[in-house]
Amino acid sequence: MTEKMQVTTPPLSPPPAGGTLAAAWRWLRPLFGLGLLAFLLWRVDWQELNCIVSQASLGYVGAALLIELLNVMPRVLRWRALLVAQGTREPFLRLLSIYLVGSFFNNFLPSNVGGDSVRMLRLGQLTGRGADAASSVLVERLCGLFAVLLMGVVAVLSNWQLASAGGIGFLVLGTFVVFVLGMLLLFNLWRVRSWADCLTIPWLATLISKRCPELVEGLGKLYDSIYAFRSHRRVLLVVLAFSLLFRLGSVFSLYVQSLALHVPIPFIWLMMAFSLIAVANSLPLSLNAIGIQEGAYVFFFGLAGIAAPQSLALALLSRGLRLAVSLVGGVIYLLGK
Repeated sequence: MTEKMQVTTPPLSPPPAGGTLAAAWRWLRPLFGLGLLAFLLWRVDWQELNCIVSQASLGYVGAALLIELLNVMPRVLRWRALLVAQGTREPFLRLLSIYLVGSFFNNFLPSNVGGDSVRMLRLGQLTGRGADAASSVLVERLCGLFAVLLMGVVAVLSNWQLASAGGIGFLVLGTFVVFVLGMLLLFNLWRVRSWADCLTIPWLATLISKRCPELVEGLGKLYDSIYAFRSHRRVLLVVLAFSLLFRLGSVFSLYVQSLALHVPIPFIWLMMAFSLIAVANSLPLSLNAIGIQEGAYVFFFGLAGIAAPQSLALALLSRGLRLAVSLVGGVIYLLGK
């Protein structure tokens, strides 16, 4: 939605089927995540899980929390680099505040997409450039996913024997190929659009434009803003570098958390598993990826021979640390900063 769009009061009429399905999915999404988490908790050995948590090293937990706090900085810096390329120069502390508030709202909205939407909205209100605000967040998110998958590929190629043992190497490489193909498609949509014009019925595009003119206009501006980053390759390299720094920091934090829980996991395996977990967490299937993240930990670490109670304990600790960091954003939001 762009800044030019105006809210109008629709006439009273029965809700469309699509709206009913959307409302139903809003209710089913949290139930799906909580149901999956409940299933995982039901399947694990509670005594073993309690033993793992009770023996956690508080020193390592504190160190991991500090890493998570510091790891916010490269995320804000990569976002700021994209905004500067668009001509938007907001103070670093203001962007940090917006980022932390978005992280806080991730706890109540679908996956990481919810927090991204909050960032788009708040920055769009500040700058009056809704399309640029949205495109900066989307490109930042895509660069982050590319960086984490690239990190996973490097880990796979550096130790193929370990990667192929559980089959995780094939999953990382396959996901990376699919993602790259998707990015090539995204940044060449104008070609796809021209090919589609030759293959589709012209009146269909006309009908969509007449029915949803504001939506079509908004999507067009958003895509144009995303496409403009093609001419800022140096900036994209800087963003990629910050993304790699952030992802490596996340893996290092996860490694420290594994030490806190006395769970022996090779650092290379953490890099491979984390790349796939990050992709799974980006799917808007539950609130804050509840159940999705825990299931991904149990599955991918299970390929390394890690028992389900240990994997689940690591997932819950990781979620708890991220929740603690996000509470800073909650305080900022309540103070109205």
